[in-house]
Amino acid sequence: MPGVLETIPSLSQNNQLGLVTGNIEVMARKKLKKFSTDEKSLNDYFQFGGFGNDIHEKRSDLIILAIKRAKNNHGWKKNNSVYVVDDTFRGIGAAIEASERIKTKIITIGITTGIYSKEQLKEAGADIIVDNFNEIPELIR
Repeated sequence: MPGVLETIPSLSQNNQLGLVTGNIEVMARKKLKKFSTDEKSLNDYFQFGGFGNDIHEKRSDLIILAIKRAKNNHGWKKNNSVYVVDDTFRGIGAAIEASERIKTKIITIGITTGIYSKEQLKEAGADIIVDNFNEIPELIR
C-alpha cells in the first residue's frame, strides 16, 4: 500500500504499534517480513498484536487482546490513546465494539485503500477518514 514503508517507521518513533489481523501470527509476520525499509522489515515495528490463532469469538476480541498485551508487556496505560486504522466495515465496527466493551476510547481511522469509499467508512462509524497512509502521522501524535 502506498505510504506504508514511510509511515510505519515514522509512527514507531513516538508510538507503540500493534497488529490485529485474522491471519495466524506466523503467517502475518512472514508477510510483513517481505516488506522492508532501509533498516528493518515491517515486522520489526509490530511488537504485539491480536492474531487469528488467538482464541476469540469476535474480531473485537483481537483488538482487546492486543491492548492487553500492550498493557502487560509494553507499558501501555489506560489514558494512552488507542488508534485502529482499517479499510473495512468489519474492522471499524470491531474497534467501536472493543471501545465500548473496555470503556476506553479507540479512535478509528478509516483508510480508503480498500474497496470502501469515504462515505461508506463514515457510515461504518470511522472517526477520521484518510486516503492513504501518508496522512496518518499528522493525526497520531
